[in-house]
Amino acid sequence: MRSFITSTAVFLVCLQVFAVDSVIAGDANAGAAKAKPCTACHNSTIDLQGLGADAIAIQSKAIRDGKKPHPPGLAGLSDEDIADIAAYLNVLD
Repeated sequence: MRSFITSTAVFLVCLQVFAVDSVIAGDANAGAAKAKPCTACHNSTIDLQGLGADAIAIQSKAIRDGKKPHPPGLAGLSDEDIADIAAYLNVLD
């Protein structure tokens, strides 16, 4: 339980630090096709709206690299794929 609280606190601090302006240069149009597997959960049951592309990309890379738990699906993504997906998910309404 302590590690969950600590992880949540760290995640929230990172969101505040990185949510100011996006420096991730992803292409939202390219990300639309790449994000189809993501949108089954994200922005419906798990809302990413307002987190910012940087925070989404940072968390996605941590998941891809095995540093955070997540259902399978991110292992084969490149940094460019993640940037594109993050840009697309960031603009979803």
